[in-house]
Order: sequence, then C-alpha cells, then structure tokens
Amino acid sequence: MAQTRKQGWDQIHQIVASLPESVRANLPKPRHWERLPQETKDELKRIRNDQTLTRQQRREKVRAVFEKLPPELRPPRFRHGGAFQN
Repeated sequence: MAQTRKQGWDQIHQIVASLPESVRANLPKPRHWERLPQETKDELKRIRNDQTLTRQQRREKVRAVFEKLPPELRPPRFRHGGAFQN
C-alpha cells in the first residue's frame, strides 16, 4: 500500500530527528538561509534541535518565525504543503 503524503513526511521527520546533532548541523541549508538575520537563524536552529517537538509543532513554530519577518525576507512558499504555505 502506498504511503500518504503525511506518512511520508512523518517518516522523513523521524529519520532526521534520529540523526546526531553533528550530522543535522551539516545538512544543506535552504536557498534563502544566507539572507536571514542571525537572530532568525538562531531561532530556527533552536526549533530544529528541539527533539520534544512533533513535526506539526515544528512546522507551526517555523511558520511563526517567518511570519515575524518583513515580506522581502520571507522564503517562498512550499508547493507541497510545507511550513510556509497558508
């Protein structure tokens, strides 16, 4: 039986969450990463490293961080239903 999109993202979340911090820290950053303020980068790192969050909670927190940014600094919306889609 094929996985649903949600099941696929949940599985990816579990795999990434199981990686050591040293590995997660070296994963590629999104294209927009370099233009973000350092404070925003730090907040996103804290969210990424918080192992108590579910995928949905992490997504909501990331969305809240980006909504605080001026529109010109916000990353483009994901088309697959990711963190930045309204």
